[in-house]
Amino acid sequence: MRNINWNILLLAVLLVGAACKKEYVVGPQEPPKPPPVDKLPAITTTGKNTFGCLVNDVVYISTPQTIAGKQTLQAELDTAFSEMLLSSIQTNMPNGAMWLGIVNFTGTGKYDLPYSYGLYHLFTTDSYTVYRPNTDTTNIIEVTRFDSLQKIVSGKFTLNFKNVQTNEKLTIKSGRFDLKYTFYKN
Repeated sequence: MRNINWNILLLAVLLVGAACKKEYVVGPQEPPKPPPVDKLPAITTTGKNTFGCLVNDVVYISTPQTIAGKQTLQAELDTAFSEMLLSSIQTNMPNGAMWLGIVNFTGTGKYDLPYSYGLYHLFTTDSYTVYRPNTDTTNIIEVTRFDSLQKIVSGKFTLNFKNVQTNEKLTIKSGRFDLKYTFYKN
């Protein structure tokens, strides 16, 4: 009986030892991918005309251009209604366009994005999808610099939108903007 127990113990040790193997990787390894946030424009407050964020962890960057007579990136101050309107168009596929409106704008500070003042459009070669701010969550735009002499507005944002037809959620994070603004003209 004693020999059987030793034999069973020896067999168990051999099976456990055989199951433990170290795997070796042969050949070159891929370097780790940098976080997508590293591809966004730097956070600045000097009026560099930059705008970027992660939309569902995909990089969204808008650069100043004129397409069909329209600016792809702009900030407009509407003094009649105390609103700062930010608009951007991403020109690489998938194309996107984002409009963010700050109501009761008074300068630096945190502002909640109302449903009717936020819009994200996603364009692909064969579809068009509209997203609005998710009213079940907080959507904050923080203005970190407002310079009325140099006409600079800078800040950051984290937003949660959802598809107006399907309620599919869209997370917009690590948002930053550093823009020269103009005055809204009717």
